[in-house]
Amino acid sequence: MTAVLEVEDLAVSFPSRGKPVRAVDELSLSLEAGETLGLVGESGSGKTVTALAALGLLPRSSRVRGRILFDGRDLLTLPEREWRRVRGNRISMVFQDPMTSLNPLLTIGRQLEEVFECHRSLPRRQARTASIAALGEVGLPRPEARMDAYPHELSGGMRQRVLIAMALACRPSVLFADEPTTALDVTIQAQILDLLGRMQRESAMAVVLITHDLGVVASSCDRVHVLYAGRSMETARTDPLFAAPMHPYTSGLLRSVPRLDDPRDQPLPTIAGHPAVADGRREGCPFEPRCPHAALPCRTDPIPLVALPGGRASACSRPDALRELEARGTR
Repeated sequence: MTAVLEVEDLAVSFPSRGKPVRAVDELSLSLEAGETLGLVGESGSGKTVTALAALGLLPRSSRVRGRILFDGRDLLTLPEREWRRVRGNRISMVFQDPMTSLNPLLTIGRQLEEVFECHRSLPRRQARTASIAALGEVGLPRPEARMDAYPHELSGGMRQRVLIAMALACRPSVLFADEPTTALDVTIQAQILDLLGRMQRESAMAVVLITHDLGVVASSCDRVHVLYAGRSMETARTDPLFAAPMHPYTSGLLRSVPRLDDPRDQPLPTIAGHPAVADGRREGCPFEPRCPHAALPCRTDPIPLVALPGGRASACSRPDALRELEARGTR
């Protein structure tokens, strides 16, 4: 199947007082129509920056290299006028915090109407009708009455539905969903994920799900990219990755998830140390200082992402040691 979006050797850095901060480091991924790809990793691993690069929303001070291919064009070469035709129309995004993503001075209806006026050239009255329909599609109760509400008058779940309605208004080919269920209770979380899944099935939309919640990944994603310090540590289909991780960072993330069958008197395992500082270091594996079985080559030698059987890949120079840990049940 042909990829709808391809990211090739993406590198993003930001200026700082010392060395430039390298937020994304030679990242490559592809996304097929109708597929859900999970981007997981600790805060600072480059997940959101990757999405912002694909939407042309990085600050002008950033330095971006690589290619992001969509409809046969490299998005990174587009002038701003062309970006505006793609952003919010063909490629869209649900941002992490609905309260800060919505304009507090404009009503919900006015913000949604602008999407249809800008990308569909609808007159004001037709834009309002389309906006009411869009709010109804995402399950917002009494959508016509909500049109005149301001963001602070809605609950967190309602605001998240408004953001989803805005992101899906033009039926994009690709949707980036950045922590779409953050700060929502489990009932609303399930409703939001069901909503995204239903609308995805109806339009064959491709979704990139950015999240810390591995439970959401397990239930929603077809494939997973595990990021650390802006690099891809491992990529695989969801079920094989959860069953047998091939990188110690992935293994550490999975061990940190509470399980019902864990002994109640034992503390929850954690990954020792702190996330890597994105200071431009390129040699070796960035996870080496925290890795339970690192060796000298892990510190000094380049560790590329190596293809493995079953369509997966891992950036680990010692998969034999990881298998030994798995065999002992101490991964």
